[in-house]
Amino acid sequence: MKLLKSIIDPEQLKLSRSFFSNDGKEIQYKPLFNFINHNMIPHIQKQMNWSIFKYSKMRISDNNNNTDAAAFHRDLISYGDSKKMAPIYTCLCYLDEGTMEIMERKIKKIKIPSGSILIFNSQTIHRGVFNKNKGQKHRRLIQLFECFGTEQDFNLYYPKILFVPAKTNNGKFIQSFQKNYPFLFSIINFISYKNALYGYNKKQVRKWLNQNNYDSIDFISSDA
Repeated sequence: MKLLKSIIDPEQLKLSRSFFSNDGKEIQYKPLFNFINHNMIPHIQKQMNWSIFKYSKMRISDNNNNTDAAAFHRDLISYGDSKKMAPIYTCLCYLDEGTMEIMERKIKKIKIPSGSILIFNSQTIHRGVFNKNKGQKHRRLIQLFECFGTEQDFNLYYPKILFVPAKTNNGKFIQSFQKNYPFLFSIINFISYKNALYGYNKKQVRKWLNQNNYDSIDFISSDA
């Protein structure tokens, strides 16, 4: 995991925020794509010393309209035999300050300044912490998933990923519990952590993959 603190130029940061409506319901994607390609990606490539930068999908969201999982989860779930994490990464650019919890041997809470980029292995168990009830109106966030830093890694691992549709209502349901029922949310969060830790019924999913001619698939990623 690597945190590139306040790496975005303040003027560019201010401009990027302006592409979100004040109520968080509308986003101007085209200029933000330009920001991703000419600011976010070059910073990551330089700091990570990557020869290339390829990713599978992106998500641009605000605190008002996102359905990011507030409970512990993995962005990429492994169903292969290897116990080592593949060199596949999630890259997040925080246009507003934010908080992330990452499960290593214990929960590690990371405070992220605005204009920072957080990079971690996509198989890492983590969750976003939402501070809307604490006066944070915006959580403008750019997420790039299944990121690769070498052509060799991309050619080796990308064909082994199966992309499946996400259920956005689940994210809204979890966020509602976090906001209105904090005690019940802590139970949901614990169950989500255990589910992520033990592989989301790994044996049954591996069996299903083999039965449906997905023998070459080692990873599953939910579409953002």
